[in-house]
Formats: sequence, structure tokens, C-alpha cells
Amino acid sequence: MDTETSLYVGNLDAQVDDALLYELFLQLAPVSSVRLPRDRVSGTHQGFAFVRFPSSADAEYVLKVADGIVLYGRSLRVDRERNGRRH
Repeated sequence: MDTETSLYVGNLDAQVDDALLYELFLQLAPVSSVRLPRDRVSGTHQGFAFVRFPSSADAEYVLKVADGIVLYGRSLRVDRERNGRRH
């Protein structure tokens, strides 16, 4: 994953799914993809996701405005992604 265009999104409620994240971030910038890692046994997501944008400028803008957005009563943590991890 291109770390210049991908953001880590953490503190996700169990109700959040790929489609919801896609629609949420699409309100801020074009979205290339959403990856919501899931537990292999239970199939539930692990409380974080990676969202990819078409450009680093899009990712930078979203990083500035999306950190702290409240979704299902939880404040989202948005940060740069580094090799599949939060940085």
C-alpha cells in the first residue's frame, strides 16, 4: 500500500463496515479503497481500517479534518499509515 496516500483509521465501533467508511470519507475526498482487517476466526473487524486516496494531497486534507470525528459514540483516530500500521 502506498503510504503517502493511505491513512490508518482507528477506534472503530463494531457496527462500522467497509461501505460506511467509504461513504464517510467520500464526503471529504475521493476514496480509492477501504481495507478493514478482520479476525480470521470470528470474522469481526479488529477496530481499525486503512483508507486509500488517489493523491497524497487528498490524504493530507483528510488527515487534517477527520481526526476526532465521532462515529457511533467513538472518536476516530486518523493517522498516517506506515507499512500496514499506524504511525
